[in-house]
Amino acid sequence: MSKTKSTSSNLFTMFLLLSYLLTVFWLGLIFYLSAQVAEVSNQLSTGITEKVIIVIKKVVPQSQLEAADLNHFIRKNAHFFAYLLLGIFISNSLFLTWLKVQGQPDCHLAAWSPGRVWLASWVFCLFYAVTDELHQHFVPGRGCQLRDVLLDSAGAAVGVLLYLFGAHILGRHKKAGLFEF
Repeated sequence: MSKTKSTSSNLFTMFLLLSYLLTVFWLGLIFYLSAQVAEVSNQLSTGITEKVIIVIKKVVPQSQLEAADLNHFIRKNAHFFAYLLLGIFISNSLFLTWLKVQGQPDCHLAAWSPGRVWLASWVFCLFYAVTDELHQHFVPGRGCQLRDVLLDSAGAAVGVLLYLFGAHILGRHKKAGLFEF
C-alpha cells in the first residue's frame, strides 16, 4: 500500500470515528434534555424564548411578542431541529461506514444500496424518537406524546434528505475533480 493511500485511509477512518463520536454525543444530549424534569426543561426553553424575543425586537422594534406566546412554538421546533441534526449525523456515520465496507464480501452492509442506507438512517432516528418519548413518560412532569414522535421523525427525514442532497452535490463535484476526500 502506498503512503498516500495509507494516509488517505487513515484520514477517512479518523473522519468516520469523529462522525460516530458526534452522533453519540448528539444522542446523549437528546437523552440528557429529555431526562430533565418539566420545571427545568421549561426554564431552559423559556430562557431561549426570551433571547429569541430580544433578537426579534431588535429587528422589528414594534413587535409585541411575549415569552408565553412563543414558548410552545420554540419547544416544538426544538424537537424538529434536534432530530434534523440527528438525521444528518446518523446519515453521515452510516454512509461513511457503507463506503468503508464496499468490496468486503463477508459484510452484509456492503450489499446494501445507498437508498437502504438512507432508509436505515431514518428508521434509526424514528426508533430513537419513540424510545425518547417512552423515556420522558418516566420523567416527573413530562409525558409521552405521539405528536412529538411525528415532529422528531419529520425533522429526521428532512435531515436525511438534506444529507442525501449534500452527498449528491459533493458527488458531482468529486466526479468533476472539484472535491477530493
